[in-house]
Amino acid sequence: YREAVATELARATGLPVSAGDPVAQMQSMCDLAGFAGRLKNLALELTRISNDIRLLASGPRTGLGEIQLPAVQPGSSIMPGKVNPVIPEVVNQTSFLVIGLDTTVTLAASAGQLQLNVMEPIIAFNLFQSIEMLSAAVETLTLRCVRGITANRERSREMVERSIGIV
Repeated sequence: YREAVATELARATGLPVSAGDPVAQMQSMCDLAGFAGRLKNLALELTRISNDIRLLASGPRTGLGEIQLPAVQPGSSIMPGKVNPVIPEVVNQTSFLVIGLDTTVTLAASAGQLQLNVMEPIIAFNLFQSIEMLSAAVETLTLRCVRGITANRERSREMVERSIGIV
């Protein structure tokens, strides 16, 4: 069974997959914790990117306002003309949850005793949740935000003309 699963995973991913030592795999969840850590790193990068987008789109009267985001909901009730950065905010919230799921995986991976780690179900559940949520977040950010971003040429020109670099 192990070899059949490893063969199918290798075929599906195009990556080399080994069935490995079942005794070691039953004891240690370090590989899965490492994978959760990679998902967390992706979440951190998505948070940074989303924060950059939010900052560059801040405005309309104050803030940088270098880019304009596509409107995906009614604007601000207190700032006419503002497009709320709801998609980057959703991506941030998703990323924060994935970071928390990684913490759970880390703790669960350390909770095994002797030759058995009974925490595998929560590890698997959190990994699948993280993969599913990050996939949806990346797709949503791409389709409903990034593809619709436009440059605010007037504001960008103003900032260049006021730049100390012109001196």
